[in-house]
Amino acid sequence: MTADPHRDWQRTSPTAVIFFIGRILRNVLTHGLPALAPLVVTFATVESLRLYWLALGLLPIAAGVLLWSVLSYLRFQFRLDDRLILLRRGVLHHERLTIEFKRVQNVSIQEPFYMRPLGLVVLSIDTAGSQSTEITLGGIRNELAQSLRAAILADADGKRAASEGESTDEPQPVARLLVERTPRQIARYGLTASGLFWVAIAFGFVAGLGGGRWFATAMKELVEYLVRLVQEGGVLYLVGIIAVVVAGVLSLPLLSMAGALIRHYGYRLTREGDTYRRRSGLINRHEEALKQHKIQSVLWKQNAIARAMGMVTLKLEVAGSGEEETNPSGIPVGMLSPFLVPALDSDEALELTREFLPECIAESIEFSRPNARRYIGRKLLLIFTAPILVVSLPPAIFLHWVFLLLIPIAYGVAFLFLRQLWSRWGYAVRGGYGFVRSGFLGFSTAVFPLFKMQRVDLRQTPGQRRARLAHLTLHLASGSMTIPHIRLDDAQRLRDLALHGAESTRRAWY
Repeated sequence: MTADPHRDWQRTSPTAVIFFIGRILRNVLTHGLPALAPLVVTFATVESLRLYWLALGLLPIAAGVLLWSVLSYLRFQFRLDDRLILLRRGVLHHERLTIEFKRVQNVSIQEPFYMRPLGLVVLSIDTAGSQSTEITLGGIRNELAQSLRAAILADADGKRAASEGESTDEPQPVARLLVERTPRQIARYGLTASGLFWVAIAFGFVAGLGGGRWFATAMKELVEYLVRLVQEGGVLYLVGIIAVVVAGVLSLPLLSMAGALIRHYGYRLTREGDTYRRRSGLINRHEEALKQHKIQSVLWKQNAIARAMGMVTLKLEVAGSGEEETNPSGIPVGMLSPFLVPALDSDEALELTREFLPECIAESIEFSRPNARRYIGRKLLLIFTAPILVVSLPPAIFLHWVFLLLIPIAYGVAFLFLRQLWSRWGYAVRGGYGFVRSGFLGFSTAVFPLFKMQRVDLRQTPGQRRARLAHLTLHLASGSMTIPHIRLDDAQRLRDLALHGAESTRRAWY
């Protein structure tokens, strides 16, 4: 891998221009839809703006995307050195990166359908200290990608063995199959995906554009048109309309199932020595490799639909910058490209948790909850009081006193909502592992080794000091978790166990 040709600066294949175009379009779809939606609605509702004007406006945008992609390809160069990857990139802002093999957390290889006939792949590398994929080599030879990944993993094995005083002269490990998912299992997993909720959110967003007036008018005209069809065509037209509506509703889960099959078709998880390899994909093939000692925590994900189906998804989290987005419970979300194990039953999830986190016993955990009065009462007072009063008082003052009845009703609904959140909260310690659970209708449970704790913060407000309660924030290399309003004795015990585990072990934490 470190032969002379690899020591020179290299470019990827010209096919990478397509890769850069796809990345630009993906960023636009991810971050720019709210800005583009009003423009699309304007062209759709204003008769004077014909389609050719829309096409004429899209031409310079398409030319700009193509030009930027070509320049990105020309400015993108990489070089391989001993245990180093050097990268130069950037069109307007020039950037040079140097990545050490030992900092690499996850290595994945993708085979897009348009690169596969040419023997090209996309190599993605995640490193400790980054919030997203730090290096993506789009359009390199499959042989080079495989050799680079093997060198990175071999370097990690050598470093770890040397630090633990082990010999590095060992036979090549044999791959052991851990999980294999059938298309039927993947299709069932697709029913639990959150894509259905995003469809509903997008529908609500479009309906609210322009104050919703255009949407209401369009719906009214559609209903009147359907009524006329039924009046003219009789029962057959009515049956046809009902069939179309039912087919549209049924298509949503079918689309979700199709998306899961495209992403996870042929899912196989194997272990070779200390390395886990995940292979999946129907159109674009994905292959990822992850060292066991890189795992910071295992996240159990089970939403309401998955609970009803008895299905669990495991997500392996690795070292990031510690600044990633978190959900309201503090459990990290939006981590580096996730290493997922989908469509598991509870027994399989427990067995794999022991596989990823040796000696971790996750069965029958007895969780402790935050203080109910503090958790529910303070959130009810600080979060919900102002919105409830703003919504109910003005109509009660200016319209009718009966709107005051909204106050107790709203407080009752908010109380039930918060109590459900509180009932899902939990924290526990068993052996050398910590557990933090949260959720609303489903569950999200983080399982992590205590010795990988980076920092523990214990905070108390004056009221908490009087009640002997505290907020405890646990900082892993993959993110932070805050456990609110827990007993002070529990917070101190968990803090001391975590710090003792971190100080008394010589095992690698990333």
